[in-house]
Amino acid sequence: MATFDPARPHDGSTIEADELRDQFNSLKGLVDAVPAGPPGADGSPGTNGADGRGIAEVYDSGDGRAMVRMSDGTLYGPFIVASGPAGPQGERGADSTTPGPEGATGPEGRHVTNVRDNGDGRAIVDMSDGSSFGPFWVASGPQGDRGSDGGQGPAGNDGRSIVNVRDSGDGRAIVDMSDGGSYGPFSVAGGPAGPPGNEGAQGQQGPPGEVTSQQLSDAILGTSTSTNAVQLLGLTVSDPPTQSELQAVANKMDELINAMRR
Repeated sequence: MATFDPARPHDGSTIEADELRDQFNSLKGLVDAVPAGPPGADGSPGTNGADGRGIAEVYDSGDGRAMVRMSDGTLYGPFIVASGPAGPQGERGADSTTPGPEGATGPEGRHVTNVRDNGDGRAIVDMSDGSSFGPFWVASGPQGDRGSDGGQGPAGNDGRSIVNVRDSGDGRAIVDMSDGGSYGPFSVAGGPAGPPGNEGAQGQQGPPGEVTSQQLSDAILGTSTSTNAVQLLGLTVSDPPTQSELQAVANKMDELINAMRR
């Protein structure tokens, strides 16, 4: 055990935990070594001594060092408070069986809201926070092997389909849906003009005719089935999206475009 030194710690010195601990332990050892004698007679009251000086406050000087304010207003410091060596790792406590309180709801995550063509065949990815990434070149990979046919799924709800396409009376088309809704009128635009053909022979004068609503309906009715073979993408996009996810979107767009061509 270290020997008690009344001169330590020195004024203005750094407070060391080990030094103070040795001083306290040494002083306690001296006190404990004094044998207890029989109680003496009560002495006469002594005169009041002068007020002692003690530590009134220990506070941070603002730069991580300690200041000591004495009861008479005197300040000592600042002192660098040195840390002692790390103690051994304690044993792991028992797991609690009571769940803690539910944490606060975190901010909404960022996700992909749209993938669009920027006009030159490259893709732009729009995010839910208004930011965009791209444009990216969408490369096509090799054709994969045909997968095995899936089992018969459960019957779905009745779909919504076109039941009629009719003339609005001004040369535009109105589309009637199976749920009673209608869309239109739409102007029916033609494709790009082809090169002029050779002049044919003069034909006989025929009776004047017109395209009826039923003829127009019959011509358009079967067009919606051209994309039935294109399966849903069923893709959950990461944040930010990966190259493979964007590639899957591009492949599905190519498949849809090919199915819609006539």
